[in-house]
Amino acid sequence: MWDVNDDGTAVGTATSSTYHGFFWTVDDGKIDLCPGDVRGVNNAGVGVGNAIQWSGPTSSAVIPAPSSDYFTVHALDVSNMNYVVGEAVHQYSSSTSDQTAFVWDPINGTRDLRVLGVTSAFTAHAVNDSGQIVGDTSFTGSTSTTGAFMFDLVTNQTVALGSLIPGVVGRASARDINSSGMVTGYSGTPQLFVGDHAFVWTGAGGMQDIGVLGVYSGGITLEDSHAYAISDSGSVVGNSTVSGAATSWDARHAFIWDDTLGMRDLNELCVRPNDYYLINATAISNTGWICGTGFGSAGGGIFSGFVLEPILVNEPTFRRGDCNDDGSINIGDPIVLLSALFSGGALLPCDDACELNDDGALNIADAIYALNALFGGGPAPASPHPDCGVDRSPDALDCVTFTGCP
Repeated sequence: MWDVNDDGTAVGTATSSTYHGFFWTVDDGKIDLCPGDVRGVNNAGVGVGNAIQWSGPTSSAVIPAPSSDYFTVHALDVSNMNYVVGEAVHQYSSSTSDQTAFVWDPINGTRDLRVLGVTSAFTAHAVNDSGQIVGDTSFTGSTSTTGAFMFDLVTNQTVALGSLIPGVVGRASARDINSSGMVTGYSGTPQLFVGDHAFVWTGAGGMQDIGVLGVYSGGITLEDSHAYAISDSGSVVGNSTVSGAATSWDARHAFIWDDTLGMRDLNELCVRPNDYYLINATAISNTGWICGTGFGSAGGGIFSGFVLEPILVNEPTFRRGDCNDDGSINIGDPIVLLSALFSGGALLPCDDACELNDDGALNIADAIYALNALFGGGPAPASPHPDCGVDRSPDALDCVTFTGCP
């Protein structure tokens, strides 16, 4: 799966003997289009891929190349204002080609970003409704030495976004931009034996490293993350290495990041089959829909697409163990819980904060767990503890209010 819009319509590519692009909706499932690829979809249900723009499963139009010098067009994104961006290729031979970034709209047609002033632009990955485009430039003609850029169609200004390596302009890729001009992607890092790290970029703060879920160490050491999409609220999705994986094959998980809760493993935030895990998240809508790629027997034992809406998007944050929400964890917390369970005490404002053992049920075992943690040298409450956070374990319990956390 490549992209998803605000009502949960997703697009992607399926493979058998050939590649086929498709639309997917909750009501209709997968709707096959034709051989090729579908990479982007906007809120009107317009999809783009290859040199085609679909206004529906049975209606399409051709996106022409920016000039006769290019004959292969790959459309990668479409905005709600019907700006389309991507890349166009002129293949000189099996080993030599020239590639440029383009933008298309119904009024101006297809325009080469190099001609518009973005030097060495070879891919435009995304565009927002204001006409701000992000993508990659190449300084050597190789896609392995890229620089991240943002180009504004209104002001005709280009901004080089830099990288996470001080003093190095290249080794970064800009993958998405939201309505406020916040950009996400990934960049090389200055540390030895560390791969790329996901970033967010703003005009005021520059490029910020958003880290990794964990470092895999199992014969080889892996540490990297890649961000591919950002919502208008600033939530970022992508993939990252994790610690504790059984093999390097399992060491990459899909993540969601925001500036309050940081980077979180999507596998811990959704209900999924036990034998299926989410590897990479490629898109997030402004309403919380997320799509990407997973692996496991639930997907046929091969890589397969997923579409989900995190069940915790609007969940309040809390501190597990602070059952009475007074800002401290002490004997008063199990007393409040026991009173609510057995003596007709006041209803608990945040059941999750009182469920210390995180087993999905609120009962006397939680009070015993609390007393053991306080006075018997037992384990501390499950996460989130001691800092504020959300419940990472799906269950039927709720947290209506919790005043002790932002």
